[in-house]
Amino acid sequence: MGKALANAVVLDPRVGSIDLTITRVFAAEPAMVFRAWTDPTLLRRWACPKEMTVESAESDARVGGVFRCAMREPGAALHVMRGVYRELSPPRRIVLSHGWEGEGGMVGSESLITIDLTPHPRGTRMVFRQVGLASVASRDSHADGWNSAFENLGGVCGAVPPADTSGLSLKVETPTDTTIVMTRSFRSPRETVWRAMTEPGLLRRWLFSPPGWMMTACEGGAVVGGAYRWAWDDAEGNPALSIHGVWTEVRPPWRVAHTETMEAGACGVVGSLVATIELAEAAGETVLTITLEFGSKEARDGALASGMDRGMEAGYAALDNALRDF
Repeated sequence: MGKALANAVVLDPRVGSIDLTITRVFAAEPAMVFRAWTDPTLLRRWACPKEMTVESAESDARVGGVFRCAMREPGAALHVMRGVYRELSPPRRIVLSHGWEGEGGMVGSESLITIDLTPHPRGTRMVFRQVGLASVASRDSHADGWNSAFENLGGVCGAVPPADTSGLSLKVETPTDTTIVMTRSFRSPRETVWRAMTEPGLLRRWLFSPPGWMMTACEGGAVVGGAYRWAWDDAEGNPALSIHGVWTEVRPPWRVAHTETMEAGACGVVGSLVATIELAEAAGETVLTITLEFGSKEARDGALASGMDRGMEAGYAALDNALRDF
């Protein structure tokens, strides 16, 4: 969507794409979220940025059918979003083209949207992808717009429910052969958790290290295109681990992404990945979702076998304690 519809963008440095990816969790079954994307009555309730209203919505939910929403900001021109359904697999997947109508027909380039809906412990996990955007400016404009609209969609389908009060331990999922998705809750405001995860001075206070290790570097705040580096020495004072990369996306206070390369002492590079962190508010808590994308299944499996999740949970437990003082 244009200027005010999403706030989750991934610029994948591995392929140089200008594609958009947004992940959200809704407190509703996949069938309900699917219906919200295909029922005109429900589309009128959410399919526009918060400062706009949907004046009309059409959805001929069949392959080849038309999807169309006309939206207007007070005192401004009408914006008409239009597409054609390419695939419908209820209640799990929707694929449709996307473009904008002008007075003389369609204007600009056409992109392709894919919505994947999967069951989640708290309802439905939605992964929205828009590929084929014409430029970085177009990507960012659509990002702002879709994110705002998905706030409305949360009102229709339900926002992320309160965290499990039985504990705050890390939950690990492997939705694809090359991906790890981890979810955890913190009993602190989203803005506070954001600062703790992006400001070097605060990161230094909680990032996990084994007993006896000392953090020797924590550099590079979250700025798009900027570099960061975290490093530790072991108990004997020898370089033990270095993690470094580039921030590829920074959208305070809810989404950040970066490349990550790990070097283990004299062994050199031992792994690389792309990490995307999302923070959502739920009943006074902050729900963190971190997605790790690896270059191969073997690399993903190696990370799982290394006990990486246990180390991350130890760090997040330290973050729980540190957040009380921030």
